[in-house]
Amino acid sequence: MSNTRADLHLHSCFSDGKYTCEEVVERVQKAGLSALAITDHDTIDGLDSASSACRSRGVEFIVGVEISAEVENTEVHLLAYAFDITSDTLLDLFAEQRKKRMQRFEEFIGSLRRSGVALASDEEIYDGLGGSVGRPHIAKLIVEAGAAESMHDAFAKYLIPGTETFVPKSFPSSKDVIAAVHSASGCSVLAHPGHYTSNDMMRHLIKEGLDGIEVFHPSHDQMLIKYYRDLAERYSLFITGGSD
Repeated sequence: MSNTRADLHLHSCFSDGKYTCEEVVERVQKAGLSALAITDHDTIDGLDSASSACRSRGVEFIVGVEISAEVENTEVHLLAYAFDITSDTLLDLFAEQRKKRMQRFEEFIGSLRRSGVALASDEEIYDGLGGSVGRPHIAKLIVEAGAAESMHDAFAKYLIPGTETFVPKSFPSSKDVIAAVHSASGCSVLAHPGHYTSNDMMRHLIKEGLDGIEVFHPSHDQMLIKYYRDLAERYSLFITGGSD
């Protein structure tokens, strides 16, 4: 893939993306890219349809997923690539993550209603709800209820730490996630490190077996790109990039 232009961080409607896997592949091809990885949050449910769409359009397909984890009491997102999708270890991890996401979703709904947000009925909320649910799904419900003007406004008012309605999330350890990915013959990459990652945290992840760093991300300016590129080269880590 040395001469291949790729986007290795994409989401579909199977998690918090807007488009179906087929639509994502179509848009990637129209953008002039020849390879992609759909990395939905804690789920690989869309990989079959993504793979099929890539084959039909002649786009190279890379197996991927984005897994929420915790290191030093801080949430991190680890991108995993080229793993065995039949791995029982990973499938069990995704099942547990999906269960926790749904529990948190339900707790958010209860918390918002207790705070006075007039959300839609349970029937309307849960009808057609699928994939890997997360805060963007809840933010959309808040906007639809008229309690926020935008998704950003919904997050700021209700969905971030420090707000009255916030529900914390439990995560597997980064060490366990990296080990699970490796057991499935995959590689692990730290997503958008510029969002939150301290030097100590980065060193911790590298010691745990991190394989790569997402150097190129829309939130990274040129200074961060250089910093993470140099770091990756210093520790012989993969360099990846994606639009997220």
